Amino acid sequence: MVLLICITEDSVIKLFDKKILEDTVSIFRDIKNIYDVPKGELFPKLYLFYDENFITPLPSITVQYIDTINLRLLSKEIELGYPHWKRWGFGIYWNPLNPQVILSIKAHQVRREYMKEVIRTNLENLRMNLRISLRMLVVLDSTINLLDSALTLGKKMRYILDTLKEVRRITDKEYLEFEVNYEGFKEMRRKFKEIYEILKDSLEGILSVSLDTLHLKEDFKPHCKRVDDSLKLKSLRYSYLSENLWWFPKLYLFGETWNGNIKAPSTIYGFRVVLEFDETKRLLGKAAKSIYNIERARPKYEKVKTLRRSGYELGKVREIYDKLLKVSRKLYEEGAISYSEYLGIYYSYVEVRVNMFKDLLSSLEESLCEITDQTYP
Repeated sequence: MVLLICITEDSVIKLFDKKILEDTVSIFRDIKNIYDVPKGELFPKLYLFYDENFITPLPSITVQYIDTINLRLLSKEIELGYPHWKRWGFGIYWNPLNPQVILSIKAHQVRREYMKEVIRTNLENLRMNLRISLRMLVVLDSTINLLDSALTLGKKMRYILDTLKEVRRITDKEYLEFEVNYEGFKEMRRKFKEIYEILKDSLEGILSVSLDTLHLKEDFKPHCKRVDDSLKLKSLRYSYLSENLWWFPKLYLFGETWNGNIKAPSTIYGFRVVLEFDETKRLLGKAAKSIYNIERARPKYEKVKTLRRSGYELGKVREIYDKLLKVSRKLYEEGAISYSEYLGIYYSYVEVRVNMFKDLLSSLEESLCEITDQTYP
């Protein structure tokens, strides 16, 4: 009793998901760290200060007044400050109503969701590429098996044809045609085997499992997922709105306290409105809007992935040729056709099937999904 265990397509997909799960979790964590709320934008800012001044000469004023008792005019010098004064302390200011910061935070939040969507879409496309690659592996294996059968039969037929050639039952031309086909199939088998080994080693290296036996689903239709650009446009729109509010008045709440040898209140607080005119920020806002307009006007298209039907007609071709080979074999046994003619019919069948395998491989290769590399300008 022989127990044959096949690895199914669902099992392969589960192995693939398990391999990339840990990396995906870390990627999402890194995306959150990068595109989280802008650090420090809404936090109060603390500063320390130390002032020291030397005032020379000593500032003073002279005041004249009348001595009413002695009826005389007197003068007196009054000092107005200190020759040396210093102060130290700390202050704090906060701008909680800055619309630029609020819009920037919103842009970061949308951008974070967009980057997560890019990762999810790429993972779906990678799964689809894996399923396509598994089918390419199966098609390559079928092609190699077909060529092996043809070469095995050809090796046996070579002895027969050598005998027929010696007794002049076939011509040198017929024998040469057989040799050309035989050597052509050998070279074709070598190329297919090389591609098969490279693809098989790559897939087994990714999955860490042997793919000698595979059972794939029959109802397979390749479908590639496209990244939704609406989140990217929304994020860029918030960014350019934020940059274009460079002129907006800023409200600062502040408080300051100090110590020193000066005669003044030790604590002051209040608010001030600041209006900035910054040409650099104006140009940055203009550039941000241009980036948004370019991205919004970029044409969107999606390539439709389909498999050509010829790849699924292998069974019909094999059925037709099986009947044809039976008939030709019977005609050969009855002497109606020569052995080389019978061999030519068989090799034409192998050539047709190989060409259909090639067509299916080409169709599968064209159906591979593109992996999106979405970055911000």
